[in-house]
Amino acid sequence: MLITYRISLLICLTVVTWLALAGSEITDEIPTWDKLNHLLAFLVLAFLIDYCFPGCKQEWIKWVALAGYGLGLEVLQWLSAHRYFELYDLTTDVLGIGLYILGRKLWRLYLFKTNS
Repeated sequence: MLITYRISLLICLTVVTWLALAGSEITDEIPTWDKLNHLLAFLVLAFLIDYCFPGCKQEWIKWVALAGYGLGLEVLQWLSAHRYFELYDLTTDVLGIGLYILGRKLWRLYLFKTNS
């Protein structure tokens, strides 16, 4: 199952990177709210990273690396001629990571209470 998560993570990272760096005419064709895209993408990426590296002793490394990926995308957009850096996008990326972490903690609490 681990290989499935890792392949899924690679696919998701590829798609998110492509969408983030593609010309605005491509991303404008997708009729959704930009911040919701960021939130959902990083929620899914956080889930995948969590399951790709289950034995990670220092979990904060996963979350900092994922936030760094979001920052890297924003910097690359800033350097491109057709996109720009948005602090709100980065904030929404981090919010998606945080919501995953919170949801995971609440889920574990729920499971602990029901198994007791």
